[in-house]
This record gives sequence, structure tokens and C-alpha cells, in this order.
Amino acid sequence: MTDYAVLNQAEDEIESVGRLSTLFPSVKFPASGPSEDWLIERNTYQVKTSIDYDANTERLVIVPPYIAGPGDVRSVQIEQLTFSEIKSRKLVALSVQFKQKRDSGVVVSGYLFSTTNDGHQELKALKERLDRVGGTQKAITRAGDMIEADATQATAIFTAVDDYIAACWSREYDLRVEINAATDVTELEAIDITSGWPVSEQPQ
Repeated sequence: MTDYAVLNQAEDEIESVGRLSTLFPSVKFPASGPSEDWLIERNTYQVKTSIDYDANTERLVIVPPYIAGPGDVRSVQIEQLTFSEIKSRKLVALSVQFKQKRDSGVVVSGYLFSTTNDGHQELKALKERLDRVGGTQKAITRAGDMIEADATQATAIFTAVDDYIAACWSREYDLRVEINAATDVTELEAIDITSGWPVSEQPQ
């Protein structure tokens, strides 16, 4: 349900706040609600509970309704995060970026192989089995491709996946060092956590 605020004639003070049915109990509104003109004629405005803000450096705080400008009544305001909070959010964003990059997969010989933790362990098991028993092993990649690999091929696949994951680890480590070393917001904002990651090409 949405709250509305009724302002005084000068529209510089809030007289009352509530649901339309409470503010105008004798009026039966259509399902779509009253028109904007009807509301304006009665100095009535919807109370905004969300406004644009920078989630990296700010947060929204719920407050009593207030007049932010002509026809603009809000029950939230923007509060600046502390430097420590901004840094913590940057580190959380880095963790998310790392997982997205790590799990994006690696192409070997035209096939896309999983680079998730499970995919990594499955390929390691495939390599170890073929090293032990020889021959070939039929398998289905996490992308749905049917393959048959021998020990040499399994080693090449696992090595490519392992190297890719290791490169993601290294990039995350380097970025975390940069973030931890930052001493102000300007330095934090200059750190691009989306660049410098290993490339995960998709099959043609």
C-alpha cells in the first residue's frame, strides 16, 4: 500500500500522511487510483519510499515524511557510508566478480569446460583416472558436449582449467591488496575490479 501526504496551501508543510482511503474517507477511488490532476488540486502527493542513489558510497535511510522539493515528498534520505563501509562493499563486490569470472568456463579444443569448483574436481578425477588406467574415457562436458579423451587430452584440459582458475585467484589477490591499501574514497573508486581478469573465450 502507498502513503500520500497532504500539504498546506503554501505546500511548505505536511498536514497529514496516510492511505488515500484514510485521508479521503468519503471518496470511492477507481481501481487505478485518482488522477494526478485530482491529487494536485488537493495538494496531495505520493510519498516516495525509494530514490536514486550510489549503492557503492551511499545508503537509503527511512525517515519521517518530508518535503524535498515542489511536489516531492519522501520518507527516505541518502546517507553517506563511512570509508570503512565503502571499502567493505568494494571487497564484497570483488568476491562476486571473482566468482563470476572463475565460473565462466574455459574453451579447450573447441569445447567449453566448467571452471566451477565441481567442474574443476571432475576434470581432476578424469585426469587421475586416465593416468592410472590408460585408454580413453567418454564424458559429457558441463556445456553438454560429448567427448572421449585419453590421458594426454585429459591432462591438457585439466591444465587449462587449473591455470585459468589460478589466474583468477591471482587477480583477486592483487585487487584485494589494492583495495586494502586504499586510504580514501578517491583511491577506492579508481580501482577497476572488472579489468585484468584472464580471458574466457566462448566456442565458435
